[in-house]
Amino acid sequence: MLTGDERGQAENPAVMAEGSKLVALASVFGGLAAMVTVFVVAGTLRSVGKDRPADRAVSVC
Repeated sequence: MLTGDERGQAENPAVMAEGSKLVALASVFGGLAAMVTVFVVAGTLRSVGKDRPADRAVSVC
C-alpha cells in the first residue's frame, strides 16, 4: 500500500518529475507581479507628489 508522495509516483511518474518546472514558473509570475506592483505604486506616488509641490514645501517647514 502506497501513501503520501508514493501514491502520486504510482499514478503518473511524469507529473512528479515536472514539479521543479512548476516552481520555476510560479517564481517567474510572482516576480512579474511584484515588479508591476512596484511600478504602479511608484507611478502613483510620483503623480501625487507632482500635483502638490506647495503642500510638501509647507509641511517641511
